[in-house]
Amino acid sequence: MKNSKPFLAIALSVSSLFFINCTPDNDNLTETQEIITRGNWAINYYYADHDKTAQVNNYQFSFENGGKITCTDNNTTYNGTWQIAKNVGGDVLNMQLMTPPLELLQLNDGWNVTGKNTNSISLKSANVQLRITRL
Repeated sequence: MKNSKPFLAIALSVSSLFFINCTPDNDNLTETQEIITRGNWAINYYYADHDKTAQVNNYQFSFENGGKITCTDNNTTYNGTWQIAKNVGGDVLNMQLMTPPLELLQLNDGWNVTGKNTNSISLKSANVQLRITRL
């Protein structure tokens, strides 16, 4: 019985390797894509030289699988594209809205993902900060 304990410990250690994910970079990328494609989003914080949240909080965003983005306010819909790229520092959300209104023009950029959970994503580009939340 004493000889079986080392064998059992080794067997458990080896079998646990099957439950370890060997590609953590892909998990991070997939997670961001999964989060952003579930539901509609709104901007709840937008800072560029000063707080501009009130100018953009009536827009809703939908990030569809395949890279299509739709931005809607009360009367108008703006279409565009998005993608998640991997950077040394983490994920980068690239957005490009076609003919957006002036208050959304600055969103056409590459945004570093600085924080995320299932209901909120924090983004930064140069001196601009943006946080979107799930509706």
